[in-house]
Amino acid sequence: RHVFLDGNDVQERMRNSAYLAIAETGFGTGLNLLAVMAEMAKCPDIRIDYLSVEAFPLTVDEMRSAHDSFPELADHAAALRAALPPPWPGQHVVALMEGRLTLHLLYGMAETMLAKSLFSADCWFLDGFSPASNPDFWSPDLCGHIARLTRAGGSLASFTAASAVRRGLQAAGFVVEKRPGYGRKREMIVG
Repeated sequence: RHVFLDGNDVQERMRNSAYLAIAETGFGTGLNLLAVMAEMAKCPDIRIDYLSVEAFPLTVDEMRSAHDSFPELADHAAALRAALPPPWPGQHVVALMEGRLTLHLLYGMAETMLAKSLFSADCWFLDGFSPASNPDFWSPDLCGHIARLTRAGGSLASFTAASAVRRGLQAAGFVVEKRPGYGRKREMIVG
């Protein structure tokens, strides 16, 4: 919530719009989606397209184990797990929240999947590891695709505050700044 929802002013956007497109790199356990679903429950008129790229989909059992740590999200987590598509490469579309939320899961490498994509995101949850752990992820081409797929005035937020990431996003056209991070993470970035 601190990094992705607050970093992109998602709650404010939900209160002041009828539609929002959120894009994410790294679906993982789906925890960011579950946080969005919890906020959607407070805004009954919002409709969201949530597009998420994941190279290595987790199993339902792996997700359940992670979701057990968040009992306040149990209903949303159960709905997500019940609707998950098989981990086959490509795009999968899932309806959640009585059709108000459309989840577009893009199973494959981020750069490959985004190169083939056409959408306009209002905000991005850049949930990749730091360049030290995942150097291929933060390529100039990937940053370019993120910029190309962002609506004018769109935003981004990431746990990663590495200078290489900031420079890559700035070179792609984003204005990027550091903000206080969450927990042991001293800094994060928004753009």
